[in-house]
Amino acid sequence: MSAPRRASCLTLRNDLRACTKDGITHSLMVGVGETFIPAFALAAGAAQVHGGLVYTIPFLVGATVQLLTPAGVDRIGSPRKWVLLCATIQALCFIPMAIAAMAGAVPLLLVYVCASIYWAVNLGAAPAWNAWVGALFPERIRASYFSRRSRVCQIALLAGLLLGGVVISRFEHTPLELASFAVLFMAASLSRALSTPALVAQSEPKHLPPARRVNPIEFLQRIRGAPEGRVVAALLVFMLTVQVSSPFATPYMLRALAMDNDQFTISVVALFAAKCLVLPVVGRLAASWGARRLLMAGAIVVAAGSGAWIVSTAPGWIYAMQVVSGAGWAAYEMALFLLLLEHIREEERTAMYAAYYFFNAVVTVIGSFVGAAAIDALGGGVTAYWWIFGASSLLRFAAIPLMFRIPRHGHERSAPVMAIDVGTEAGALDEPVIAARPVPEVQR
Repeated sequence: MSAPRRASCLTLRNDLRACTKDGITHSLMVGVGETFIPAFALAAGAAQVHGGLVYTIPFLVGATVQLLTPAGVDRIGSPRKWVLLCATIQALCFIPMAIAAMAGAVPLLLVYVCASIYWAVNLGAAPAWNAWVGALFPERIRASYFSRRSRVCQIALLAGLLLGGVVISRFEHTPLELASFAVLFMAASLSRALSTPALVAQSEPKHLPPARRVNPIEFLQRIRGAPEGRVVAALLVFMLTVQVSSPFATPYMLRALAMDNDQFTISVVALFAAKCLVLPVVGRLAASWGARRLLMAGAIVVAAGSGAWIVSTAPGWIYAMQVVSGAGWAAYEMALFLLLLEHIREEERTAMYAAYYFFNAVVTVIGSFVGAAAIDALGGGVTAYWWIFGASSLLRFAAIPLMFRIPRHGHERSAPVMAIDVGTEAGALDEPVIAARPVPEVQR
């Protein structure tokens, strides 16, 4: 092997190792920090509805700000530098909440502001990161590498969830309850800070593929007429119905049912572990069924899962229900991203995903406000939650026929994803690793 080729191979191996380390530390941050922000707001004395809104409102703010990502990358001149900037801000945004928790006085506005900044940089980094690794790693290795990376990151995320659950359970209903959240947020900040050296260690690509801008107005025009618009319309309508109840699973368990933190953590872990375990099966189903059929199958399970909250309040039932829901969400999310990858042109993916994140956040907030208003109008007790879970289930079933309008695609393949959020009922919000789309000769 020649010296230049040997050096190129060594650089590639270093980039792969660094990218994996970044994924692990990012996943730990999500598991140990982001997941527990709604529970933190409730522990600090916020009303029940804020347990859901403290996720959805900052998510909308972040999704709006991330529309500026293409301009920000152009201004800085490098997607790598943009991702580094976002990662640094993300590490810092946990610190004010940790300080407030240690002081024992947590203004709700502070939680909303920190969560909004978190989501702005979390979503803002995603398009630039995809462009970066897409140019950095050879096409022939992307599918196999990112598949392995995703599995490692999922284990790290689950470890963060378990660690966070143990910490807050140990100090639940004690004078140190808020301080336990401070420990989690500092651990999340440290985890993200540790990813910075891994990002720095990765190379700067010399040539980036050209990207086409797609503004929100053009995105809406696509929804009206283009084939990819039928995909996006079906996904957004279904997400609207989901968000009527999904953000309120945490306050339902912690406040309405008075579950302790051990039980709450088990329920979250059950959903996420089920998603991880069924992913290989889901991948095979995607290959044999096609993405559209897989999407509808997952949507049916997800729709039934919302209504299942009404059947029983026993922890054992909730754990079992979360396992089934996790399997449904694994199928739905895999199909969702397959369909987006199949129907959106490569040169437009970064911009289209930025617009999709924005409108997904809009329907998320609309749905959550509908759910919050219903809970308040119905008195906020267990029965109020049952009403919104039942209504959301019916609405989800009503939205499924829109999926029949999704065009069929001749070649449907799986794509690895990285978790950018962990939910308690809606599952993780996953982002497709666009750069990892398999090349035609790869058989999965």
